[in-house]
This record gives sequence, C-alpha cells and structure tokens, in this order.
Amino acid sequence: MKFKLANIEVRIARANAKKKEGKITTKELSSIYDDHLEHVMALTVDEIHQRLSKVTVPDLNSVENLEKAATLLKNEGIFVVPDFLDTETVNKIQNANSNLFSKVNEFSREKGFYEDDSLAVQSTDGRLKTYSDFVDYGKPVACVRQDEDKGMVDVFNYDKLSEIAALDLKGIAEHEGLMSIISKRDTPLSLSNINLYFNKGTKSRGGFHYDDYGNNLKAFIYTLDATDLSFGPYCYVKGTHMDGPYRKLNKLISDNYKLNDTEAPLVPTKSIIPILAKSGSMVVTDQSGIHRGLPQEENAERALMVIRYR
Repeated sequence: MKFKLANIEVRIARANAKKKEGKITTKELSSIYDDHLEHVMALTVDEIHQRLSKVTVPDLNSVENLEKAATLLKNEGIFVVPDFLDTETVNKIQNANSNLFSKVNEFSREKGFYEDDSLAVQSTDGRLKTYSDFVDYGKPVACVRQDEDKGMVDVFNYDKLSEIAALDLKGIAEHEGLMSIISKRDTPLSLSNINLYFNKGTKSRGGFHYDDYGNNLKAFIYTLDATDLSFGPYCYVKGTHMDGPYRKLNKLISDNYKLNDTEAPLVPTKSIIPILAKSGSMVVTDQSGIHRGLPQEENAERALMVIRYR
C-alpha cells in the first residue's frame, strides 16, 4: 500500500511481511510536522475561533452545559470553558508563579540538582528520570529543560507549593461540575496530580502525538493569556481519541518505520484546534487523542496548570 504524506512516500508492508522499511530520520519526520505547522499558522483568527466555538461550553453551572460538555468529551475528546477561574484567583496564581520562578532561576544558575525544604530543582543532573520519579518525589520539583527544549520548565506537584497552598488547587481540580462529567466515563477516573508547564520562547515543541492509548484525561487551565499563535498555545485534534483510521494508520507507520508508537505523522488537518484563550480558561482533553504545543515567538510566555486524571 502506498500514499503520499507531505514530501514522503509511505509504503506499508503486509502484516506477514518479514522485512520492514528503514527508519524515518528525525529530519524527515520534522518536515512532516512542519507541513502541519504551515497549515495551523495559515489559519485566520476567525477560522480558529470558529473551530473553538464548536467545542466551547459557557460554564459548568447548569445541567444543560454539563450534558453538553460530557457529550463533547465523549464524541470529540475535548471541551473548553472560558473564564473557569475568576480574576482574583488567577492573579494570586500569577503572583505565586512569579515568586516560584524567581526561586527556580536562583537555584538553576548552576546546572545540576538543588533543593531546600520546600522545592527541588533539576537541571542537568538527571537523577529523576521518569514521570513517576517526579510525581513521587514528595515535594514540588521544577525540571528545567535544556538543549532543544530550553525555555521549558515543568513543575511537578505544583499544588504542594507553600506559596499557593491557600488557593486549594485540589478543590479546583475536583470542581463538582467537572467531576460529574468525568464520572460519566466508561471507566471511573480520579485526580492523579497537578503540575505547571511553563514555556518561554520555546521553538522546538516536538510534533503531534498521543500521550498513550489508555483512559487518561487532562484539564489545562491557562494562567497567562495565549490569545494568538505567537504564544504557542496548546493544540488538539478533535475526534482522534477514538480508535479510527488515523490511529490505525499512525500505528502502522510507526511500526514499519521504527518510530515511537505514540507519534502521529498523519493528522486530519481540518480537525486541528489551536486553543486560543485568556488566563483562567480551561480546556479538558482525552490524551489518547492527537495533540501538541505550538512553537513560540521569542520572549513569548505560556503557563498552564495541568490537572491529570487517571
């Protein structure tokens, strides 16, 4: 079977074939993802907001809106709630983040691993390697990324920071309306952990991918405005959380070309939704759907509180 994917001719061998194709190079894969980016960056603001409007719910305060959100999550893998957090709460989070990153910058002037009683900062030391290592460390951990990911800081166990303990982030994560939607899943989910993702001028954000193919939801709450594409907003491909043709083809391509099986070189471009939103807005997505963060312009900042349910 042959078809054209960007500038690459893709051949998928039969299931019983003994020989597999050679590995797709990083450069070739990047050229495919560049084609996706060209499509996204060519979208007008009106086009983006039209796509957003189809997955947006005004709030989670009425039975009608709760039912709409639950239906969107089931059928499209996503729903968006503008102004989920009030301005006062957002301001408190922004002040806490300012204090946090002052401390992170102070700790990470020298590369390595540093900690005090309230915070650990890992730069190039690498003693914490897996997602579980960070989550299970017992205190907040800021992972300051290097090389092509420079400008990215992942803060694990964000809700345990002393600066924001009074905000009751766990209460926000377990909002009654939100939990009622999550409870309608075929497999029950509960709050796993709360992180913060911060990016400044990050050019390399990888490509479209799946987190995994399990029952995994995330709620992203914007704590800074990301109102145009220069901020590098979160981007989701609606409908790809189901086991449809795109997932099957991506798995076949990954298997034949020796890619990570969560890569998504094949994407339905008309279903891509860049989440342009103001601070306080929330987007909930099924992470078994295709998604990515977009690259940023120099000095642009993006901050997301990330709530994981498993």
